[in-house]
Amino acid sequence: MKKILAFAIICVFAFGFDKDFYTDTKEVSDPNDLLVLVNKFSYLPKDYKPSDLVYIDGAYGNKVPIRSILKDDFLALQTAAKNEIEVKLMPTTAFRDQNFQKALYDKYVKKDGVKAADTYSARPGYSEHQTGLAIDLKNMALKNARLSDENYKWLEENAHKYGFIVRFPKEKEHITGYKFENWHIRYVGKKAAREIMDNNLTLEEYVDLIAK
Repeated sequence: MKKILAFAIICVFAFGFDKDFYTDTKEVSDPNDLLVLVNKFSYLPKDYKPSDLVYIDGAYGNKVPIRSILKDDFLALQTAAKNEIEVKLMPTTAFRDQNFQKALYDKYVKKDGVKAADTYSARPGYSEHQTGLAIDLKNMALKNARLSDENYKWLEENAHKYGFIVRFPKEKEHITGYKFENWHIRYVGKKAAREIMDNNLTLEEYVDLIAK
């Protein structure tokens, strides 16, 4: 698998990753798929909401909705972070409906303008948070940051063991369309997470290579 992916990555731009963002967009065919790709080219059905949402404790005393399929693995990741690096990782948000995302996006556009906002916030309907498979994390010991570099290093090296990937990694902005976020993880299952990490791929690259 490693050799196949390493060879195929050479052709990645032939698959359309050099298109302008938010052009030739299409609705995803199966929003419940564990590998569903929601990005600046693929949007979710209007008012989509996962049917299996459950709630876990959040960073601000809130209850955070996530899909039930990832709950046990996320709790295992939290436990490992506590045991291995003595860090309490808590979710700030996970599932967001389109109204929630619209409010966030509109706030950022008002503050920074559309061009800047598009580098760090998804337009409503285009946010993978709406799948219930993405989680934003916070180290509860930090006041002015979500994660430290040391926290991120551990997350980068260990998230795959629990089925998660760092969704917007460094030096992949031209593919994901978003700035590097050390706190944003996405559940894809352990097999896919391992292959993505081993081959230094984004979810865009992984899904496209499988499809092609």
